[in-house]
This record gives sequence, structure tokens and C-alpha cells, in this order.
Amino acid sequence: MKHRELLLRSIGTFFIAVGIVAIAYAAYWGREYQALWFCYIGSILMGVAVLSRNKFILLAQINILLIPAIIWAIDFLSLLFFNYALWGITDYFFAEPLFAKIISLQHLYNTPLALIALFLLGNSDSNKKWNVKRAWQLGFIEGAVVFILARIYSIREENVNWVFYSGFSIPVNLPYTIVWFLGFFLMIFLTNYALVKLTRSRWKE
Repeated sequence: MKHRELLLRSIGTFFIAVGIVAIAYAAYWGREYQALWFCYIGSILMGVAVLSRNKFILLAQINILLIPAIIWAIDFLSLLFFNYALWGITDYFFAEPLFAKIISLQHLYNTPLALIALFLLGNSDSNKKWNVKRAWQLGFIEGAVVFILARIYSIREENVNWVFYSGFSIPVNLPYTIVWFLGFFLMIFLTNYALVKLTRSRWKE
């Protein structure tokens, strides 16, 4: 029990540190709008969730980050080991300064750590009134708020969270904002459904 609590505190503290360092680094270069990246926001919120033993908030962040992290990791590893970019979304990594590279590597370890923390939390949720099966709802609200803020305060060239245009070819003829929200909803809802099913033996809601 003591080992589990120590591990959870370590993971939570680490998440917060990663998020703060990433945002501080962006601010240092005069790019405060980069604080709106889901991975930066999610890192801090996951840290708070783990330290407060709140599965609802933790799962909401995993819903947002898991699928993009998998896509990022596949593209990155393909480029790293085979010198072939599947989608070109991690090309920027190899042109960045070393410290920026270290920050970007959070795409590889943040969600695996979050999943470990989610499993370790089990039934030790400090906020039982929130049903984890509905964590996707918090994720969707968070996504909508961040989308609006990113469209207002970030720049098109940075395309924070892909709010201005997609990194993939979209085979549908709909306004991009609608496509973004539809894709975001499907991503977080399906992730939430799968994780709740896979871990239902650990949760007794």
C-alpha cells in the first residue's frame, strides 16, 4: 500500500513538473499561446487528478490524449528507425533544440504513465459522485473551451491542436470546425468506452 501511494505521488508530481516546464519554456520564447496544447494542459491536470485521487479528471485527460499520442508515437518511431515519415506530424521534432526535444518526448510516456496511475487508483477515488463512465463529457467541454481559446489566441502557422486545419487529408466535404468537433467527440467517447470496459473490474461505481 505504501509503495502504491508513493508511486502515485511520484507520478502526479512528475506530470505537474512536465506541464509547468513545458509552458515555462514556451513563455521563455514568447509563445505563451503554446500553453493551449492539450498535452501541456493535460499533463498538469493529470498530475492534479493523480494527487487528488480523482479518476474522473484523469480519465478525461486520457480520453483527449491517448489516440493523438499513439499516432504521434507511430509517426515518430517510423521516422526515427526507418527514416520514413508516415504522416509528417513529427518532422518538427528533429529540427528543434535539445531541450524542446526533451519536452516533446512527453508524447511517448505521458499516457502510458497515466494508464498506470488509472490502474493503481482502482477504487480509491476521492470524488465518488462523478461517474467515470461520463468522463468523456468533461473531455468534450474542455476540448470546446480550448478550441475557442486556441482559435483566438494562437497563430495559424503553429496550428495548436490542429484547430485551423488538419494534418491529414479529410475525405468529407464539411466545414473544418464541424469535422474537428466530430472527430474529437468520436475520439474521446470511444477511448472512454474502451477504458471503462477494460478496467471495470477495478471500478465499482
